[in-house]
Amino acid sequence: MLYTQEEDLARDAKRAELEFANARIIVAKIKAAFIKGALPIARLVFVLLLAGSFVLPVASATYSVPLFRQEISLSALGIYQLFSGGAISIVPEFAKSTLFGGATKSLLIAAGIYVVDLLLAVALLLAEILSFINIKKSAKSMAGISLAGAAVSSVLAVVVLTLKAELSFITFDKSFGAFAVIICFIACFICNHKISKADIRLDIREDDLERKEILKKVRSGEISLDELSLPVFETEEEKEERLKALEEALKKEEEGKE
Repeated sequence: MLYTQEEDLARDAKRAELEFANARIIVAKIKAAFIKGALPIARLVFVLLLAGSFVLPVASATYSVPLFRQEISLSALGIYQLFSGGAISIVPEFAKSTLFGGATKSLLIAAGIYVVDLLLAVALLLAEILSFINIKKSAKSMAGISLAGAAVSSVLAVVVLTLKAELSFITFDKSFGAFAVIICFIACFICNHKISKADIRLDIREDDLERKEILKKVRSGEISLDELSLPVFETEEEKEERLKALEEALKKEEEGKE
């Protein structure tokens, strides 16, 4: 029983050594992707500002006829309210209306472009969250998404500026939301382009990389924990420190006996 416990403790110690090394590598990558240097911090700030800019309205339309009034806001919150309040069901009726059908169709075109823009922003946010997996490749893909987002936002801004009500039954209020989105997308593009060209060095110990490779083999079943020594891997410095600590412990034990 005692022998089995010793074996189990040894396996746990080996696994802990490998897992902690892998965790240190992940932490080093996360630091490099998000907070190591001005560029990653600036990118993170602009991605968050981009997400916040979609709360700002791009435009709003107010339908007003006797005994009826409906306002539609072209923003992330406005679209959510449109679906949650059930007002989305009357939009097709507005498009067919002889009173404001033309203006509604123009608004629907703007809304379609806005949804594409919003999806690009979501893709950029997800890419930012996962950027630590491969910093260089993520920066290149994020630069492409940012450039596409800036282009779509520019088209959206032009479409919004051309919105025009044909009759007094509908009025358009144009806001600066599209321009805020354009600025954030361009800033994200600049940051990601520079990161993709930068020389990024990770604070990863060589011995941790060795441990990570060993952990992969353990997980794939190529080797078992029982085949590994304890510690699994150690540098000369770590070996010297371990032996020194062992000598000091033995010395104190001998002094205690005396």
